[in-house]
Amino acid sequence: AVVSTQSTGSALNVKQGDAALDCEEYSCTGQCIAFKYTARVLLGGYSLTTVVLLTNLLISIFGKTYETDYEESHQLWQIQCFKLIKESETHFVLPLAPLNAIYSLLKVIKTLVSWTRRGTK
Repeated sequence: AVVSTQSTGSALNVKQGDAALDCEEYSCTGQCIAFKYTARVLLGGYSLTTVVLLTNLLISIFGKTYETDYEESHQLWQIQCFKLIKESETHFVLPLAPLNAIYSLLKVIKTLVSWTRRGTK
């Protein structure tokens, strides 16, 4: 089928094979215009809904990632806090050097006393 268009005044004649359609008979009426704008409104609504849903999906993915990272960092903080407390229990340091020497001497005496008590039992 060969399609050719000719413009004659205000009417547009479309010839398709043997049939000739006069577009003036099928010109846009109020119903045609309503369908044209309805399609545009539906397409716009669809596009807007798609953008909102994809944005919501992105936010939820970031929220899940943040929650997972927060849980991991909280657990890591607890482990580091425990290690710090254990380290501070084994390495007691006084702010002044003479007091550190006295503390170390008392610690050595305490250790020797505990060894002698074990040996006598």
